[in-house]
Amino acid sequence: MKRIPVLTKLTALLALWTVAVWAAVPQLINFQGVLRDGSGNPVANGSYSVIFTIYDDPAAGNVLWAETTSVSTTSGLFTVLLGSTNPVPDSAFRDTTRYLGIKVGADPEMTPRQRLVSVGYGYRVSSVDGALGGNILTKVSIGPGHTNTGTNAFVAGENNKARGNYSVVSGGGGANVADSNSANGALSTVSGGSYNAAGGVGATVDGGVNNRASGDYSTVGGGGGNSANADNATVSGGYNNNSSGGQAFIGGGASNTASGGAAVVGGGQLNTANGLNTATVGGGYDNSASGSYSTVGGGQVNVASVSWATVGGGNANTSSGSYATVGGGFSDTASGFISTVPGGLANKASGGYSFAAGRRAKALHDGSFVWGDRGDFTFGTDFASTNINQFLIRASNGVGINTNSPNKALTVAGSMEIGTGAGDYQHLRLGGGNSSGFLFGSYPSLGDGIHMSYNYYSNGPNFVINPGGGTSRISVGYGEIRMTVGDIGSPPTQLGIFIGYPGNVGIGTLAPAAKLHVNGTAGNNTGVWSNLSDRRLKRDIEPIQNALETVEQLNPVSFRWKDAEKDAQFGRVRGLIAQDVEKVIPEWIKTDPDGYKRLEPIGIDALLIEALKEQQKQIEVLKEEIAKLKDQSSQAQAKN
Repeated sequence: MKRIPVLTKLTALLALWTVAVWAAVPQLINFQGVLRDGSGNPVANGSYSVIFTIYDDPAAGNVLWAETTSVSTTSGLFTVLLGSTNPVPDSAFRDTTRYLGIKVGADPEMTPRQRLVSVGYGYRVSSVDGALGGNILTKVSIGPGHTNTGTNAFVAGENNKARGNYSVVSGGGGANVADSNSANGALSTVSGGSYNAAGGVGATVDGGVNNRASGDYSTVGGGGGNSANADNATVSGGYNNNSSGGQAFIGGGASNTASGGAAVVGGGQLNTANGLNTATVGGGYDNSASGSYSTVGGGQVNVASVSWATVGGGNANTSSGSYATVGGGFSDTASGFISTVPGGLANKASGGYSFAAGRRAKALHDGSFVWGDRGDFTFGTDFASTNINQFLIRASNGVGINTNSPNKALTVAGSMEIGTGAGDYQHLRLGGGNSSGFLFGSYPSLGDGIHMSYNYYSNGPNFVINPGGGTSRISVGYGEIRMTVGDIGSPPTQLGIFIGYPGNVGIGTLAPAAKLHVNGTAGNNTGVWSNLSDRRLKRDIEPIQNALETVEQLNPVSFRWKDAEKDAQFGRVRGLIAQDVEKVIPEWIKTDPDGYKRLEPIGIDALLIEALKEQQKQIEVLKEEIAKLKDQSSQAQAKN
């Protein structure tokens, strides 16, 4: 018996393409029809096995879905939900041309296949739910509680607001209105998160919480509490950052501020780039670049406060001079124009073009270079310049050239030479010279200079001072010192001063017989020693009191020296003992570093003169008394 199905109603309740999102939508098709026999009469009431198949072609094609189910007829009429045992997949409706094939029992599949078409409001549904080729011709809101007032705006999530024309809020928000995201500027975007706002034209907030992009074309990448409130400003992320300068940028971190034009803060915390133009803080903590084009690379509490100033890092450093640089260290300051402190501790370069490094080095004058060693590490003292264009080094363990073990303030291993050759009258040579010695000026036999060598004199080491370019010289050699006129090494034509062995000093004689032997007079031509004694050079002039009494307290003695050489030379001598004199006239006594006392009887001549005067007065008084006694005696004799 041939059965003829009649399709009276087909309602398609189809799932959206993403089943995981739209799992609540039934994947079923409501199908109603009438089964008739070959004569066109309804089949007997009962249950019939029917196979339903969806094809992509009216006659052949591919099977996109199939299901065998049992339908119950009443006067031939039946109703069935296709997909009850085998849900209809989204993929079955990814094209606009689909056909339903029906096969009852063992009968062949009925022909023609029935084309599947939409119900009325399916035209609107065809533009969403992943349908291919569909268009939404106006704004879109997905989710509850939205405000969508912008032209062709898009909003999703919950309680979000798309007020700007062509603005987008793609998700986020929350159950409370206060949690909502807002895209208020034209072409603005909020990708998600909560309580974010994109208020500028073309502004973007990618997500996070409580971020604000209020400048035109400004961007907040995410994080929390960040603001990009100037045109083209950017905050990539982090927390509580504020990019308020045009074209300013903050990479991340926390509580950073970029308020200057094109200012940059790479990250860190509590950093500020507020110079008028292009100030930069790379990172670190509580750093500030407040000058135009100033830079702080990182570190802590560093400041670059004027144009083109730079602090590389470190702690508590300040670059306050134009083009000044502090490389790092602690508590360093570069305040001079183009001054430099590479690092160290408590250094200061305040002069223009100055340089200070090490510890507590102070280059205070223009062009000065000061290097300070660690000094007393507990407290230390400043090592400071005193004039312009100085090069100063404090190295308490010495400066070494070609040696790492200096044992003097400057130790040079090898030769040292300043100048270009033997004929250079600004020449300095230390070691390795013509005669293995020390040379100022030219070659020893060629003119002005100070020469020291080991073999210029054939008899041994010598030292020569040759001032004035002539033949007059002061020479040290042969164990003696000479001032001569004539060639070095030849007998002198005139002799000024000769100091030679056995250790005596001769003036005007080659054979001094004493430690100081003067052949002639000393002082001026009067033949006596002279001292400067002009009244105009003296003050607080007072007469000497009690000179005779003072002299009477002195205790002259004779003695012999314990030193054999002195004893042999002087024998028994007369003099004073320093300890005895110190009790009477302490200012005459000086104590040597070795503890021995030295007598310097300054003013002894004046003391003796005054003592003689006092004694003479006593003599005059005695003479008068004697005269009176003689007169009285004569008168008494006359009476008798």
